[in-house]
Amino acid sequence: MRRPATLIALLPIALAGLVACDSEAAGDQPSIAVADIRRIAETAGDSAKTCPLDLNLSEALDGAGAEGEITTTRVDVNHSSTEEPAEDPMAAQLEDGLSPLDAAAGVFIECAFTVGDEDLVVTLIATKAGEQAAFNVMLPGLGRAAELDEEALMDYAESGPSVGEVELAGEDVTVLRMDVTGTGDAALMVAGKAVSGLSDGERRTTTRNLARQVSES
Repeated sequence: MRRPATLIALLPIALAGLVACDSEAAGDQPSIAVADIRRIAETAGDSAKTCPLDLNLSEALDGAGAEGEITTTRVDVNHSSTEEPAEDPMAAQLEDGLSPLDAAAGVFIECAFTVGDEDLVVTLIATKAGEQAAFNVMLPGLGRAAELDEEALMDYAESGPSVGEVELAGEDVTVLRMDVTGTGDAALMVAGKAVSGLSDGERRTTTRNLARQVSES
């Protein structure tokens, strides 16, 4: 099972310099509650075979030009052992050996698919800790997906993206910070060759479509 587990995960790093981002008006943003995502993960368990998020890839990709039979190839689900984040998440990692997910009281859901012959991976991280904690926990995985090394990520350690912004990283990775009802932070990443041939606008639209489906799960 993949687990987001490096200290860089809780540093205040931004990827705004990779590619331009866009945002939606607050009233148009899909929102989620961290507690609801945790319940979804707990119900699915860590041996889930089907994606616990109610995703309709055909609908999300409609009109974007990505075609082919859609098959689920992998599902990874993990969540922290506690529902409350550490008072100081970084210190909890350095001094107590907690993983970023445990330190931030987070939930990790990743569903991998093939669309025709191309791969598509949808990753959701939601944390009870706020201040872009979910986005920061996602950064190591984003770096791998976009083929960015740690030094490249650190170059963007200035400020995080605003809620509602879609970041484009390379040709086949997008990230959206989602609006959270109550306390916490949430980030959705869409990656894979299935979206690499789409225009920037189509990639953003697909990501927003998936975010709305996540919010309705």
